Amino acid sequence: SSHRMRLRHIEVLRAIVITGSVSGAGDLLHVSQPVVSRTLAHAEQQAGYKFFDRVRGRLVPTAELLAIYPEIEQVFAAIEKLRFISSTVRRKGGAPLRIAVTPSLANSVLPRAIERVVAAYPDAAFELATLHTTEVVAGLRSGAVDLGICLSPPAVSGIEERVLSSGQMVLATPPRWPPLVRQDAPLSELGYLADKQFICLHDGTPLGSVIGQRLQHAKVGLQANIVVQTYGIARALVSQGVGYALLDTFTAVAGGPGTLNVYLLSPALQFDVKLLGTTETLAGRLAELLKESVVFAASELRSALGMIASEYRISLA
Repeated sequence: SSHRMRLRHIEVLRAIVITGSVSGAGDLLHVSQPVVSRTLAHAEQQAGYKFFDRVRGRLVPTAELLAIYPEIEQVFAAIEKLRFISSTVRRKGGAPLRIAVTPSLANSVLPRAIERVVAAYPDAAFELATLHTTEVVAGLRSGAVDLGICLSPPAVSGIEERVLSSGQMVLATPPRWPPLVRQDAPLSELGYLADKQFICLHDGTPLGSVIGQRLQHAKVGLQANIVVQTYGIARALVSQGVGYALLDTFTAVAGGPGTLNVYLLSPALQFDVKLLGTTETLAGRLAELLKESVVFAASELRSALGMIASEYRISLA
């Protein structure tokens, strides 16, 4: 017979892979074991090969099933998205506002801003994602993202930007390290940092390039053994005592648990927080409220930085 894979087959195969048994799959799908067994038998009969081997009481996927399993997951991702969109169409608020933010803002500014928006519009629907700046821009261009919030993003034609706030880069060291107590000491002179790990962030953004130039000038991080993709990871490593790093205002204050020693830089290394969108997506009342809420959240976090930063600055000249 021709091989016809039905949605029900796919659902059962996936449930067995996740749970490892027919009974587990039945529980997951809220159907009886005989229904799962029959559907599996039917799927195998249609396919002409076995999907599982029984190994020590568990059902283990065969090579044939593993070969098609990534496609099964893709089908499921598409179904989940369809469910999500169809549920949002029912809402008074219409389709969800799709907002993408850079990782630095995801755990700090974004939750505080969304809290304010939801308080004003309890029916508002959002789809929130964390993307790197280049991906946010690509999402806006393709229409997959309505609004983006980034740190000093590149100017891109067809995408409008609004400056909402600003922040600065700070030097963070683990809480157990002795505090630095010399005003404007250049990093190169801070002897005890010489043998410590500098945790370096690599990204292709304009902000990343400026930071890179300043570090090179200060002869820091030229031999960094640990390179990370987000300031959040850098912060976690610093609070764990692995090394020191440059962090942005928002990650330093609220990017995760654990305390840090935080030092402002001299001269300051600043960046803008910008809202990105198109003429249409920036025009809505939700976008307007989001703008105000980000401004408010960012200013709260900026004043919190003043509370935790050392009185001593570090020179990155």
